[in-house]
Amino acid sequence: MATLCCLPALLFLLFGTSFSFLSWTSAFYEYRTFFSILSVIFFVASAFFVFYKPKSCALNYAKKKWIFIYVLLGILIVFMLVYPELLGDFYE
Repeated sequence: MATLCCLPALLFLLFGTSFSFLSWTSAFYEYRTFFSILSVIFFVASAFFVFYKPKSCALNYAKKKWIFIYVLLGILIVFMLVYPELLGDFYE
């Protein structure tokens, strides 16, 4: 777990590139809010299509477990989407 912070830098070093390779993505920063909202909408839609079964009324244990895992993944995705704004508010 302690080396996870250095893993991206190690991968960039092993594959012979640097973080400046991804600098072209800075042009998309002004669309960040739109893409974040769009990704959350698509995540909710995927949950609907994965878990909605009109013929079955009962939830079994395995389905409840996967719904719980899906909710945790949703919380993680939302946290990763708003993390830069939260970090900016923390350092102000």
